[in-house]
Amino acid sequence: MEKFLIIKISSLGDVLHAFPAVSLLAEKFPGARIDWLVHPSFAHILGYNPHITKVILFPRKELASPLKFPRAFAGLVRDIRKEKYDMVIDMQGLFRSALFAKFARTGAIAGFASPREKLASSLYGRKVEIEPEYVHAVDRNVRLVSSLFNIPFSVPQEDL
Repeated sequence: MEKFLIIKISSLGDVLHAFPAVSLLAEKFPGARIDWLVHPSFAHILGYNPHITKVILFPRKELASPLKFPRAFAGLVRDIRKEKYDMVIDMQGLFRSALFAKFARTGAIAGFASPREKLASSLYGRKVEIEPEYVHAVDRNVRLVSSLFNIPFSVPQEDL
């Protein structure tokens, strides 16, 4: 069974925009374990996605507190390392999200070749260049997954 970790920590819209990409991943790998690292505020939304096996909470508030940081950091790293993933896919594109991807037990970390924070891509083993026609977040996320696993994909045409 394949095991994947999706990193899309926030916001609500960003999390929802990743759902079609996760569905595509689940179609390609039926029965795969797909875990998701997310901010606690959005964890309940993942319950609406039947492909998610486990939700790992990203304790942003605790990580921002000097007194709570050591325990929160150690707990998060422990949670991320509980599974050995075939691939970690960072859809957030921040250095912080890429850094936590590095803590996972995995053979492959993937993300956008041009992420929101350029330094993040230095931590990816597999980088996907997204063509200009994939401007919507849903299309970009789906294109990321389709490129990683050679799944045919084209942008749906709008009916006007």
